[in-house]
Amino acid sequence: MISEYSARNKTDEDIPVYSVTNEQGFCTGYFSKDVSSKDRTTYKIVQRGYFAYNPSRINVGSIDWQDCKEKVIVSPIYVVFGVDHKLNQRYLLHYLKSDIALTYIRASATGSVRDNLKFSALSEIPIKLLPMEQQEKIADTLDAVDNLISSYKKEIETLDTLVKSRFIEMFGDPLNNSMGWKMGCAENHIDLLSGFPFDSSKYTEKGVNICGRLIIMPDRIEWDDCKHLCSTDGLETYMLKANDIVMALDHPWILEGFKIAMIDEEHLPALLIQRTARIRAINVNQHYLLYRFILGDFDSHCSVTGSLVPHISAKDIRSFPIMLSPIGLQHQFSAFVQEVDKSKLAIQKSLDELETLKKALMQKYFS
Repeated sequence: MISEYSARNKTDEDIPVYSVTNEQGFCTGYFSKDVSSKDRTTYKIVQRGYFAYNPSRINVGSIDWQDCKEKVIVSPIYVVFGVDHKLNQRYLLHYLKSDIALTYIRASATGSVRDNLKFSALSEIPIKLLPMEQQEKIADTLDAVDNLISSYKKEIETLDTLVKSRFIEMFGDPLNNSMGWKMGCAENHIDLLSGFPFDSSKYTEKGVNICGRLIIMPDRIEWDDCKHLCSTDGLETYMLKANDIVMALDHPWILEGFKIAMIDEEHLPALLIQRTARIRAINVNQHYLLYRFILGDFDSHCSVTGSLVPHISAKDIRSFPIMLSPIGLQHQFSAFVQEVDKSKLAIQKSLDELETLKKALMQKYFS
């Protein structure tokens, strides 16, 4: 019911370049810095209604159908395919993002270093072929849940924007210190710690959470994906506390933004793993410090090393300039952040319930 499509942009037509990510599906901007120097005649054309995926990323759900423009182009590494009339495209997309399909995908992927799913293997994955009317009904239901999830995420994004705007209102533009605050290096105002290289053979199904770069995202931590240890004996130095700032040292920037977040009380006890930094303020406010890193052009300040695995160092963090605004003003900002966080927590609870509902519906429809 699916067939590969390999049309290339041979005439170098001016067609927008897209990528497919797990969070955003088809999106632009991923190659914004270097696409002008690439030979786009080898790029694959994706007509509206066709699917595309990166063979080495589909195991995390990075697949989507193109409904943005009449046609776009994607990197030559992508697999592009079409769907015949027996299969509803939205129904297929929801299925391919379900835990059931991802289990098949991971079992079918090959490769010693990085999993890779060939189109021939994808074609062999079973799918429940229901009458078209039922497929459309299921797709409509899951689309409705996705729309609700999207609306809650947008509410959270709006609150995040509100906090950032409040920071600039209270302290001025952090990029040029528009209010003329005295400046100081972060090393004089923080306690910095790098994580411990835990033995992965000692990981357990449940126990103490391990926090590191793989689960740290921009302003959030994906605790559901964390590893665990059964004990903290001898590891007291690496125990995290509520409001600790954690930062990824490897791959610190992703398409979504800077991988930095704050630890909450709910997920303690937790330990800090290697390639991750823990930051505690000494004589500045912790929330103020977090947003100074988020809004202060930290990426331009860093001397990023490594081509395959971009890395920032403790030196980058210690040398980062901090605006030394009045501590009372910092505490006012912190109080504002904590009030906003209460609203975000309520929205996040509803969002989590919707995510649970979606998983249950997918299990019901596709198992």
